[in-house]
Amino acid sequence: GDCSCPSNAKPEISIDRPISCNNQSDGILSVKNINGTPPFIFNWSNNITGATNKNLKGGFYFVTMTDRDNCQTFDTINLKNPDLLDAIINTINPPFPDVRLGSIIIENTFGGTPPYSYQLDNQVYGTIPRYDELIAGKYNLKVADKNGCKRLFNIQITDPEQFTISLINDTIINYGDSILLNWTSNQIATKWTWSKNVICADTSCMIPYAKPLLEYDLYHLTASNINGCIAEDWVKVSVKRYDEVYVPN
Repeated sequence: GDCSCPSNAKPEISIDRPISCNNQSDGILSVKNINGTPPFIFNWSNNITGATNKNLKGGFYFVTMTDRDNCQTFDTINLKNPDLLDAIINTINPPFPDVRLGSIIIENTFGGTPPYSYQLDNQVYGTIPRYDELIAGKYNLKVADKNGCKRLFNIQITDPEQFTISLINDTIINYGDSILLNWTSNQIATKWTWSKNVICADTSCMIPYAKPLLEYDLYHLTASNINGCIAEDWVKVSVKRYDEVYVPN
């Protein structure tokens, strides 16, 4: 027969358990009646019946409540899917090889459910988003949120290229001649020092010459870059002598 549905009769959906991690199916919704005449039948939009709806992904859900008088009312809810756990990570490489001066810095963490914690290479989780005194190598960084959601990041700390310098090849010059000692480096050299037997054409010795007085001489260069890394090289400059030969008549 006819029924008169109370104007304030409706189901009310509540979130018993939010979705824990991005794209998980572990949300739980439940519904209770607000007014109406029991008993009640609840039909969910995902074809579930009953007052509890489990193992849910993120999305919109609605429920229809039918009471004893066949009055039907509705409620809807948006069960949010947490954003993917993510982080902005920067690295500081050591200024020179084989030293523990590298760093991993988590600049920002977002998604998931705060607060966040961090773990480097299976150490204990902590809340400080920075790791220092690291040597060059590969590291596994895990970021975790309040719900235990985790994301793995593969981080590389890289040593700089070894600072090297290169003098001209060993050479032979005529007696009394001199030769410019050209040299190159794979990085900018900020300081350099020559052995005392080098002839410098300027105060900083950017134009160095070799003029051996004996059969040969060794010339040594030491240089350093902005990080204090030191490199050195040697060159041997030999002398070709022309002795006068007298032939008797």
